[in-house]
Amino acid sequence: MSMMFYGAARLADTDSHSQAELRKYWRELERLHSVRLTLDAPTEQYLEPCIAALWKHRAWFRFSLLDVDQGPNGTSDRFLSHAALEGQRVLKIHPALPPERVWPRVPQWRFLNFMFWHELLTEGYLVIEHTSGDSATLECEKEGPLTDTLQALWIKYCWDTSSEDASLYHIDLSLLPR
Repeated sequence: MSMMFYGAARLADTDSHSQAELRKYWRELERLHSVRLTLDAPTEQYLEPCIAALWKHRAWFRFSLLDVDQGPNGTSDRFLSHAALEGQRVLKIHPALPPERVWPRVPQWRFLNFMFWHELLTEGYLVIEHTSGDSATLECEKEGPLTDTLQALWIKYCWDTSSEDASLYHIDLSLLPR
């Protein structure tokens, strides 16, 4: 499988207090949802130039969802597989739920949802790439509200685990879900 899951969030204000507040908020979310977030990663040397160019401004706060024991070249396989297992657990309890309604009940996806719901953030990106496949590029970029993006990523990578296509989603946090 070997997938990479990373992204960036844009702060409305670039002062050090705002950055510290966001870091503290994300660390608390990690603790509550048992997720490991690597901040300030991936570095530009690991990104496609078109993606690195999007996040050059210091208002962008990079993160990756690497597995805990992985270094900077690690993968996000366990994060995605645990999310898929949690989804199966949810379906055992609520078998009538359609796939599009499962993701809000999965801790990993709740974590992502809450990560972006902060008044300091104006927009964000989420990227998933298969390590042996194509990298995400601007040509594959999709834009939408946060919940639509999370639903699409859930269906593509946790419900149907066969996808190896790269995804790049631009999240406009001013858009409400449909």
